[in-house]
Amino acid sequence: MITVRALGGAKKSLGGGDLRMRHGITISELLRDLERMVPEGSPPLDTSSVIVAVNGADSSALGGRGAVLADGDVVQIVPVVHGGSGAHEYLRVAGRRVLVASAAGPDIDALRRSHRGLAIQAVSDRYVLGRYHLGRIIGLSIHCKRRGLMLASRLETDLLMRLALTSQISEAISEAGARPGMPCVVISMGASRGLGRLLRSLEPAGPLYSRDNGRFLARRAGITRRQVSACRSRRPLDDLLAERAALL
Repeated sequence: MITVRALGGAKKSLGGGDLRMRHGITISELLRDLERMVPEGSPPLDTSSVIVAVNGADSSALGGRGAVLADGDVVQIVPVVHGGSGAHEYLRVAGRRVLVASAAGPDIDALRRSHRGLAIQAVSDRYVLGRYHLGRIIGLSIHCKRRGLMLASRLETDLLMRLALTSQISEAISEAGARPGMPCVVISMGASRGLGRLLRSLEPAGPLYSRDNGRFLARRAGITRRQVSACRSRRPLDDLLAERAALL
């Protein structure tokens, strides 16, 4: 048997207690079972916007949602919570409060000097597929930090490398790093007051997730149409990109 724990908003759908469920099924099959278990009158469980952790590790590092769950596994269902305007939003990922904002090529070093209590990264908007993709990569970096498995010594550097799909810091910066005057996505974690000050210092560059980057990112990751079609997921490209990022 496996133990399933709903966290955050998922408790409203599944309740706050542990659930005991059969093992030997994939994560995708588990999520379908959980959707059917939501009591009538409770909020539906949006499995397309959750991060799944197995024994404390993001499922991306275990083969994605096709991974088979073993007897004794502890599975956590963590919603990616969001709120904000079209040019920015706040996410709750793996227990961390995250600001995501569009910006016109800020000076990342100057931002870090002015907001020393925050972890700040700025990535070209070409490397963000959407909210779900970004939430998966942020969650992956956070879990890797907790387990001592980061690609670099700093969380924000690990995040950039996984979004850029490279294990080389120099390549991640040159390919996916923000450029002066060009639209980018600023990602920051820390205390709410500090995140608010950071947001006020940014010049918005239009709405978030307004570009269709799917074809570019699929080429970057070497993902074929056949692989996307074969992926049993509601968001196949997002999940395949997260799997590639976990394998770096």
